[in-house]
Amino acid sequence: MTLTNSATVVFYLLFFTLIILFSYLGFYKKNKVCAVLAILLPILVAAFRYNVGTDYAAYSEMYNQVSHESMNSIHSRFATGASEPLVLIIIVLFKNILFGHWLFFAFFAFITTVFLYLAFKKFDEKKVWLLYSGAMLILFPLSFNAMRQIAAISVITFVLMNIIFDKKKRYWHYLLFTVLAISIHYSTILFLPVLLVPLIAMKTNYKRLSFFIMLALGVALVILPPLMSLVIDAGILPEKYSNTFEQYEPAAISFDLLIIGIIAAMVFITRRHFNSYPKETNRIIMTMMSCAVFYAGLGLFSAYIGRMADFFWPINIITLWLIIDRMKDKSQTKAAIFLIIPILYFIASYIIMGNSQIIPYQIML
Repeated sequence: MTLTNSATVVFYLLFFTLIILFSYLGFYKKNKVCAVLAILLPILVAAFRYNVGTDYAAYSEMYNQVSHESMNSIHSRFATGASEPLVLIIIVLFKNILFGHWLFFAFFAFITTVFLYLAFKKFDEKKVWLLYSGAMLILFPLSFNAMRQIAAISVITFVLMNIIFDKKKRYWHYLLFTVLAISIHYSTILFLPVLLVPLIAMKTNYKRLSFFIMLALGVALVILPPLMSLVIDAGILPEKYSNTFEQYEPAAISFDLLIIGIIAAMVFITRRHFNSYPKETNRIIMTMMSCAVFYAGLGLFSAYIGRMADFFWPINIITLWLIIDRMKDKSQTKAAIFLIIPILYFIASYIIMGNSQIIPYQIML
């Protein structure tokens, strides 16, 4: 069944409204039924979609191919790095189960929703409903076009939040979930250096940290583009790493640059913590965002590498809240402003610009 474009927009807006409602009642008011529904609803929408998202056909083809391959062929896929191990394991487990195709898509949606919730809960248990809602407004539609990558992003964000906020550093715990993220999408490997950033930021004084942020900005926006041009012209990078800017998402870069611009201004405006969160938290998030711009700068000349900036979307969402929390308005006003921005982003990105294949929504029955 295919919804019309107008009906699809209404469907998504209703979906977002229910997510916000269930998240508020479930995560903030502690209603267990609503908490389950807040997690379950995105999984159902992802699992029952048909031909929605740019990667849907590719994932369906992969599922059908692997389902009919021998174990030797599957082992060869793993050995050559053609497919991530967890993807192959899930297909093998589900291929003989009724509705296994649905469960395949549901599994990665489950990973996305659960680990985003756990990551935001680690950051701020009282505001987890707000951050989770914002993530569903921005990241969930994006997951239709990058299912495995968004799932990996959710897991690695959970690891990152634990590194920052765990009083006792459980390195084996971090390693286990990092391996899980890599087994979902190999691109996680390029993100691994960023996991060291919180450890460095927590031990760096404010002046040095400010210098690091501005240095990352300068490298990403001034030095990196001409340097990448020389590398690409020299033919050093493989072809798939040398795609042009037109193949990368300008919206993602614009959003990163906007956020880091605001944060950089705050670095010079005040040396005090600028909201209700500890100073150390703000410093770490500022540093993380400077890394986001660096990765986005790579994306100016290499779409494949530049997609690593997508790993910072949860940090973007947290940063947006840190900025809004600086306002002196009531908490209800802050929450409304925070949620309006992702809704406007969705409308601009998917309805006005139409930069993905999530419209119209089709249901697999």
